[in-house]
Amino acid sequence: MTCYTRHLKDLFEEARVEYTVENKHRADGLFKKMTGRANCPEAWKFVKASLQDPQRRKELLKALRGL
Repeated sequence: MTCYTRHLKDLFEEARVEYTVENKHRADGLFKKMTGRANCPEAWKFVKASLQDPQRRKELLKALRGL
């Protein structure tokens, strides 16, 4: 499920990762693994908060670039 990845288009762009269906699914799995959250609402809550913290945002970008 990629219910929250639609909010991450800017992050994909910043990471220079193409915003495709496949990459959205891969990012969702990656973020769920990083956050230890099993479902979309929990993962989104953590990712959303991480976007506001400069260090955690860098970690998300680094992970996204590794797709």
